[in-house]
Amino acid sequence: MTSNLKKIQIYYAPLPEEKEDEGSAALEHSLRAKSMLAEKTGIEAFIQKFQHLSSFDDKNDNDNLSDTFFIIIISCAADGSIHRSVRKTTKKLLSLSAEKKEDNDKVLQQKDDERKKPSFTVILLGHARCENSAKQMNETIYGAGRRIERSLCNNIFTMHHHVKRLETQVELAGPDLEFDPYLESLIATTFCEDDTKNI
Repeated sequence: MTSNLKKIQIYYAPLPEEKEDEGSAALEHSLRAKSMLAEKTGIEAFIQKFQHLSSFDDKNDNDNLSDTFFIIIISCAADGSIHRSVRKTTKKLLSLSAEKKEDNDKVLQQKDDERKKPSFTVILLGHARCENSAKQMNETIYGAGRRIERSLCNNIFTMHHHVKRLETQVELAGPDLEFDPYLESLIATTFCEDDTKNI
C-alpha cells in the first residue's frame, strides 16, 4: 500500500474497570503486535495509552506523520462500554470536526494535505463471555469503537489511508486464531516487500 513507512505507533485503551495495565488485554495485544511487527518489518513500534492520541490536531505537520503507521487497539466491554479516555478523545475529535466544517476557506488546502496524512487501522477487542452473547450483542459491543474509528477518519487520518479494522472476541478466541493472522495480512498489504522480512 505504501513504501515510505518508517515508524509504527500503537495506542491502546483497556477496559473501563481496569485501573492498572497489568492483565490488560489491550496492552497484551499491543506488546504482541510490537513483537511481531519488529520481527516482520524490522521497525520497533512505540506503544502509548490512548489518551495521548488527543495531542494530534491541526497544528501537526503532516510531513512528520506521513511515514508513520498508526494502530489503535481498544478493549470493548460486553455491554459496549469503553474506557473514559476513549470517550473524552472522541468528544474532542468531534469538536474538531465541527470546526473544520465551519472553516470553508481551508477546504482546498485540506484536500492537498490529505495525501500526506498517516495510515492507520483500528483493532477492537470484544470481551463477551459466550458465543451467543458475542453474536447477539455484536452491534452493542463494538458500537463505541466503530464511532471512534469514524472520528479518526474525519480528523486525524483520511479514509483513503484506512486499513479495514479487526473485531475479535478475545475471551473466546486466542490471538493465534484472529489477531495474528490479521497482523500478518496487515504487514503483507501495508509494507512493501522490500521493507518486510519473513512474511
